Amino acid sequence: MTASVVVRGRPFQPGQSGNPGGRPRALGTLRALARTHAAEAIAELARLAMHARSETARIAAIRELLDRAYGKPTQFLATDNDIVPEDLSVAEMRAEIVAQFQTAFPEYRLLKVVPAPGNARPGRRQTLKNAPTATLIGTASDPG
Repeated sequence: MTASVVVRGRPFQPGQSGNPGGRPRALGTLRALARTHAAEAIAELARLAMHARSETARIAAIRELLDRAYGKPTQFLATDNDIVPEDLSVAEMRAEIVAQFQTAFPEYRLLKVVPAPGNARPGRRQTLKNAPTATLIGTASDPG
């Protein structure tokens, strides 16, 4: 019976490179060749995004164009100390959103919307005709 050896950390000696040959030269050549066709490839993606017959092909082309223009979207992962929205009531979520807004935009202050007397009745849906005229967001320098 032989015992298997588990190597943890670096399997090579200190001071010794883990990649003594370095990056293969062929990759640099391949990358340079691909970059010569980048403009045509982007143009083709744009054409597909606008004129492909398949909706799947259009979506894939649009996604590729956006990823190249702006990078892939960041995926946020909840950790143990993050607040999970499913565990919060509506009032708690509202308070959390207001706190995050005030932290992110300290130059703004939130104002409570108070309808004018007689303009709103309980349970009545607000429409453009009877909407309150209060300001929702103002800058900290606004009087009032």
